[in-house]
Amino acid sequence: MLGLSVYTEDTFKQIIYSNQNDLFQVEQTITEAEQEILTLINRRKMKSDRTSLHDLREVFGSKPYGWYPNAVWSVTAKLYKRGQIELKQDSNLLEDRDVLQAFLNSAQYTNTLVQPQEAEDPRAVRALKELYGEVFDEGCPFTIGKEIASYFKEKLKALSQEVESYYRQRFDYPFLESLSESLELTKKLASKDYAQLLIQVDEFKVDLLDAKESILDPIRKFMNGDQRKIYDD
Repeated sequence: MLGLSVYTEDTFKQIIYSNQNDLFQVEQTITEAEQEILTLINRRKMKSDRTSLHDLREVFGSKPYGWYPNAVWSVTAKLYKRGQIELKQDSNLLEDRDVLQAFLNSAQYTNTLVQPQEAEDPRAVRALKELYGEVFDEGCPFTIGKEIASYFKEKLKALSQEVESYYRQRFDYPFLESLSESLELTKKLASKDYAQLLIQVDEFKVDLLDAKESILDPIRKFMNGDQRKIYDD
């Protein structure tokens, strides 16, 4: 079922940090091994049983499977990247870095739960991708909602750092005090998980675009242009 592939720690690390387009160019359909894990998760969910990483290791490490842990985590990682499953700890949705840490840390196996990922709303996916283009003035390279939202979040973190770098100069440029609300907004959005960004896109879209057009863009233009030099003189 696993074929001739040799799975190592580097295997699931590479899977986690790859995007869907690159990862599944060859394996476009779900593999037999992936289907076995997904079937178990779905079957347990139908019985209202929770599935943890510990459960996956115990079931697929025993007969009739006999898979070694790195193989279990690699197959599970593929399901995660396909958007078939999601992982949680204490009701917190895990993203790439946290998923990888969960695989690497056996102490987290019991409290890391694995469940089928809820279907994405195509309208929300489209809305978030369009908002990405409007906020960052570039096209989003992804098409899957989960990857769009995760990339959007990373860009929000970078935007928040940029806004904060300007805000720290408010004593030299008092008008930069007007960035306080924009800084709070970008930090708040950057702290959300990818599912929240998709579900809540309509709630923050207007505020984020208003902040960009009325505050961020004019300040960027000033701070990086000749007007700043004139002001300093």
